[in-house]
Amino acid sequence: MSGQGGCLCTNDRNLYIKAKLLSHHGMDKIKQRKFYWSKEIGYQYNWSNIQAALAFAQIKRIKELLKKKKEIFLNYKYLLRKNKNFQINKRINYVKQSYWLSYLIFDGKKKINKEKIVDLFNKYKIELRPMFYPVSSMPAFKKYVNKKIRIENKNSYEISKNSFCLPSGNNIKYTDQVKIVKILNKIFPLK
Repeated sequence: MSGQGGCLCTNDRNLYIKAKLLSHHGMDKIKQRKFYWSKEIGYQYNWSNIQAALAFAQIKRIKELLKKKKEIFLNYKYLLRKNKNFQINKRINYVKQSYWLSYLIFDGKKKINKEKIVDLFNKYKIELRPMFYPVSSMPAFKKYVNKKIRIENKNSYEISKNSFCLPSGNNIKYTDQVKIVKILNKIFPLK
């Protein structure tokens, strides 16, 4: 199962059966002998044949793709090594990172927000993206959130406020990364 941003791969048969049920509207037409009958609340995460073919093609190249993502991350880490205004993705010892996204957390003392940084990069025709916003901050979820959420999830709000995602598509060149870091060093002069 895949779609927007990932896929589930498992050798646990029970987990597979549960995921399959949830990914098809909670329907199990074989066990229930009924069509269009949801046993439980589910979703629609089934793949089309084209989506499956694209995922399969990428899985065959997974080592190459992950190697490129790590290279992009290491380039940024090297290029930003002297600028103490940033913290780049932290390495977590017990996690094997995919380096899907390179991001920076910047010093919140500087009076600039992530949207302003994105706007500055747009002037150079470089697509920089703000870090994800906490789900609890979005209008669609307001009625489900208590008033203390900003305090209870202060790390989430703080990281979101003071971070952005660097361009890290597999087609980025080292020279592009150098240019991006030069602009960052103008906005956040070396300490």
